[in-house]
Amino acid sequence: MISSQLDLIGASSLTTADRAVSQSTLERIRRSVADNTNTAYRRQWADFASWCETEGRLVQPATPETLADYINTLVERGLTVSSCRQAIAAIRTRHRVAGHPNTPDLELVNAVLRTAGRDRAQNGNGGTKKALPVIVDALRKMIDTCQGGTLIDARDHAILTLGIAIFARRSELVALNVTDLREVPEGLVVRIRSSKTDKAGKGMDVPVLNGAYPGTDPVRAVSRWNETLGAWGMDRGRLFRSIDRHGRIAQSMSGNGVNLMLQGRARLAGLANPEGYSAHSLRAGAATIAYMNGAPVSEICRLGRWAEGSSVVLGYIRSVDQWKNHPFRGVL
Repeated sequence: MISSQLDLIGASSLTTADRAVSQSTLERIRRSVADNTNTAYRRQWADFASWCETEGRLVQPATPETLADYINTLVERGLTVSSCRQAIAAIRTRHRVAGHPNTPDLELVNAVLRTAGRDRAQNGNGGTKKALPVIVDALRKMIDTCQGGTLIDARDHAILTLGIAIFARRSELVALNVTDLREVPEGLVVRIRSSKTDKAGKGMDVPVLNGAYPGTDPVRAVSRWNETLGAWGMDRGRLFRSIDRHGRIAQSMSGNGVNLMLQGRARLAGLANPEGYSAHSLRAGAATIAYMNGAPVSEICRLGRWAEGSSVVLGYIRSVDQWKNHPFRGVL
C-alpha cells in the first residue's frame, strides 16, 4: 500500500526532464537495432506513407483497414508473406515510437495473410525461396574460376573460403576489418564484433582451422589477400573491398556486392540456377558441410551463432538426412 502511494506521488511529480534523454542516449537506443533492419524499416515506412498519400488515407495513426489494404497491395505485387510481415513490423514500430502502441490492430491484416498463404500454396508457390547452399563440390568449382591472378580473383577466393569457415552472415562478412583476424599455429581466430543474435554486443572469436587442401584452405586464401592489401598500403580498415574495372581497390564492399559475386562465380563455374546463390549460400553451405562431416548440431549452432536447436539449422540437417537416411537407399 505504501509502495503504491509512493509510486503515485512519484508519477504525479514527474517533470519534462524526467522524460528526456540525452542525444548520446538517443544515439545508443537508435543503434540498438541493426543498421540493415533500420534501413529496411525506413524504406518500408516510406513506401507505406507514399501509398497512403496516393490513396488519400491517413498515414498515422493508420486504421486496421488501411493496413490490411496496403498489405494486400504488397501481396498482389508478389511479395512473400515474410516480407509482408516485416513491413507490418516497420509500420507498427513507427506507430509505437510516435505514441500509438499496438496500432494498427492486426486482426484484418492477419486474415489477408492467411488467405494469401493458402492461395500461394494452391498455386504451387507456398514454399519460401531459400539460397542454394555452397557445398564442397560447388565450392571447388567456384574456386576454380578464381585462378586468373587478378585482384578480384584473390578477393573472391578469400571470401568464398572464409565465408564458409566462419559460417558468415552477409553483414558479418562485409563488416570484418583486417585487424579482426589473428594468426595462430592452428590457423586463424576471427573476431565477429557484432552479430544478429548477439544482442549484448559481446562479440565472438571463431576458430578457423588450417585447411587440408590448398584450394579450399581459408587460411592460405585470406593470407594471400591480406598480402595484396598490404602491398596497397591497406593494413587497416575493411578486409573485403570493392574493386572497379580498372583494378582500383575501394574502401568497402556491400552486402549486395557479395550476392552478385556469388552469382557471378556460380555462372562461371557452370552451376545450375546461378541466381539461386547469394551471400547466405556460404552460411547455409557451412552448416550443411559441417553436418555431412559428422559435426554435432550443438557445435554447428555455437560456431554459427545460431540459437541452440535453431529451426534454421534443423532445416539444413533435414535436407541432408532425407538422402542419407532414405528408406530405399541400396534397395532399388
